[in-house]
Amino acid sequence: MIKPLHLAIGVFDGVHCGHRYLVGEAIKTAHMHEAWAGALTFHPHPKQVLQLPNAPELIYPIQQRYWILRKLGCDYVFVKKFTDAWSHSSPEKFFTYLRRLFPNLSGLYVGEDFHFGHNREGDVAVLDDFCKRSETIQLHVFRHLQYAGERVCSTRVREALYDGNLELVNHLLGQNYHYIGYVDELFHFCHRSELKIKDGHYYCILKNKLHQQTLKVAVEKAVVQLQAPIADAFRHKACLLEFTKKLSV
Repeated sequence: MIKPLHLAIGVFDGVHCGHRYLVGEAIKTAHMHEAWAGALTFHPHPKQVLQLPNAPELIYPIQQRYWILRKLGCDYVFVKKFTDAWSHSSPEKFFTYLRRLFPNLSGLYVGEDFHFGHNREGDVAVLDDFCKRSETIQLHVFRHLQYAGERVCSTRVREALYDGNLELVNHLLGQNYHYIGYVDELFHFCHRSELKIKDGHYYCILKNKLHQQTLKVAVEKAVVQLQAPIADAFRHKACLLEFTKKLSV
């Protein structure tokens, strides 16, 4: 049986606390109404496709964002391929796309600075008008969360990672920053994360489905060197490396 869909929309780079709140509200409301909760995200990042000078390095690859959103409780996570042709779509075409792709759409959940359509012509006021005219879709707009007097956003997470301020990073993300990859024969942790954490030494947790180990790692020019005897259970197997604390030396 097809159920009504409550859909959160955004790039969700890092799936930080602000994203978690927005998506969590969609999940909570969906469960209250025995409906489905979903998230719609975009890949590649729109600014990268448009080759803008401020195009960001992504905090997490799309696969990690997908699984984090699923772990939060989304019944469905939809990934829309963002192309140059798509960037020229009008706000009306974007909304028509949503209606066609999700005929069971009941609620939309976006941040207060949400923009869509060519040249970001659509904003929350335009989207609210579209939703009201549909007579079936309710729009939910959320203000930015604040932490330590500043806005929680992906840019702030990236800057904290570049500075090596891991305590702030993990607060903003709502979980430990992590890589997904494997341990090679030289005890390097091989991963495909686009954003590189600041060079230095860190306490980390290496884990897979069955095992977990606390250890130190050294990061230099994006190479992650594990500095402890590594159990065979981690060698050449899919693992998660969580960064918990940056060392002063």
